[in-house]
Amino acid sequence: MPAVIDLTGKQFGRWTVLQRGGRIGNHAAWVCKCSCPAKTEREVSSNSLRRGISLSCGCLQRESATTHGKHGTRIHRIWLNMVRRCTDPRHKSYSRYGARGITVSQEWLHSFETFLRDMGEPPTPLHTLDRRENNLGYSKENCRWASVDIQQNNKRTSTHIAFKGEVKSIAQWSRVLDIPEETIRSRLKKGWTID
Repeated sequence: MPAVIDLTGKQFGRWTVLQRGGRIGNHAAWVCKCSCPAKTEREVSSNSLRRGISLSCGCLQRESATTHGKHGTRIHRIWLNMVRRCTDPRHKSYSRYGARGITVSQEWLHSFETFLRDMGEPPTPLHTLDRRENNLGYSKENCRWASVDIQQNNKRTSTHIAFKGEVKSIAQWSRVLDIPEETIRSRLKKGWTID
């Protein structure tokens, strides 16, 4: 039988592992405490924790179903996806968020209402949730509603160029100078100066 990996102190969604418990089926169980206001403690199997099957005592699902008529709306889906990509290892984007250390502030993680109060509705259907600083987590201080253009230029992979006292991404300079992006990239790769 393989050695049991100690999960004490680790966080899985809203669960914090307190100590080793018994067994649930074929898996080791851990006594976990939910960070919701009820502070529910329960034994959860290591399998459910590590695979993201259990993320809370059930409060996350209850909140999702009772958010003042907002359940299923675009703003609610934005919040839910933000939480999942930072806490659920099964989410398709977890490797770029939660696994990279991107977190959701405690206020937003535990309350859709607080997220909605802090951010308000997106100004248009084209605006999406954006972090000003990509290496920091989701919080009131670091988030804004941004257009696709702003988001594209705020990626970790965007190349920014200083020219004539302004710093813009290659995509932005392409539009300003009416030069195809690929031409700018090709010229820089060949060693052309910015001027």
